[in-house]
Amino acid sequence: MDESNALKHYFEAQVAEGVMLDVGAHRGGSCGPFLRSGWTVYAFEPDTENRRQLEDLAARYPKLAIDDRAVSDFESGAAAFYRSPLSSGISSLSAFDPSHVANGSVGVTTLRSFCAARGIERVDFLKVDTEGHDLFVLRGFPWESMQPSVILCEFEDQKTEPLGYGCKDMGRLLIENGYRVLVVCLVSSLPIHGNIVLSISADIKHPFLRVPA
Repeated sequence: MDESNALKHYFEAQVAEGVMLDVGAHRGGSCGPFLRSGWTVYAFEPDTENRRQLEDLAARYPKLAIDDRAVSDFESGAAAFYRSPLSSGISSLSAFDPSHVANGSVGVTTLRSFCAARGIERVDFLKVDTEGHDLFVLRGFPWESMQPSVILCEFEDQKTEPLGYGCKDMGRLLIENGYRVLVVCLVSSLPIHGNIVLSISADIKHPFLRVPA
């Protein structure tokens, strides 16, 4: 299941040229379809190798702006960063996999600071895939001034519990900000209750999909 592509079809009937924040953009697989439809995309990718492919995409799509910082709920000029020789998709601010090796340091910003600096007043689609740090990214969003139409992010307790939170914490934050939460996961026995709709899929990424209540 390709959640971003499915959302692209959803947005076609809703928004002509929207604004997307792609946090953990990897190599542009999620934002590419939106760029081809004329959207403005702000992509965050601190992994140098992944960012090279994003830069190739930016050469074709001038509405793609790339930021080389990681995103969290704090700001820093230099935070430890880790990548894996086994997978380009698990680079992170935390070393949760045995294959992770230190890869220098990266700057860290919040979406609140970034949107203020860029004068961004509307976000249609917020996609977050930061390998364990998604809740922190959401905490740093400027909820007091705007609300994305749809948010897509990832949970995996194996990554997040060492950081002090679980999937219920992320669901709670979203519900408190006025969203209904659709959970797509591998298993049916998740410790999630309340206003969360649980949908079962064979998708390995365990994404949350939020639609405003």
